[in-house]
Amino acid sequence: MKRVLLLSAVVMAAFVVAQGRVELRANLVGAKGKAVWKVRDKGPELQAQFQMEAERLAPGGDYTVEAGGYTWETTADGFGAVRVTERYVTATRPNITAGSVVTLEDANGNVVATGTFQ
Repeated sequence: MKRVLLLSAVVMAAFVVAQGRVELRANLVGAKGKAVWKVRDKGPELQAQFQMEAERLAPGGDYTVEAGGYTWETTADGFGAVRVTERYVTATRPNITAGSVVTLEDANGNVVATGTFQ
């Protein structure tokens, strides 16, 4: 019975990879927050989404998010929180894989938070 369950799990994992489904997460260190990368490719339909949110930043401060060769600019709200959400429906998108690093830098180029996708 254990072999059947193990084989079923391996087959399901292979099916998910073949369909192009990926979900990676990075917990940020330095500021409270996280980043999520989701890919839902199915045949010619390409879908990906990058999300990053962080708290405990300087209210009104300007920040740059970097991940997978892409950068996004954002400004912290009055509570010191930022959120970036970007969707992609073509093959032109960030190259984020397990082990990729996401960084959050302030306007002076100082890294205030970083995390590694897993």
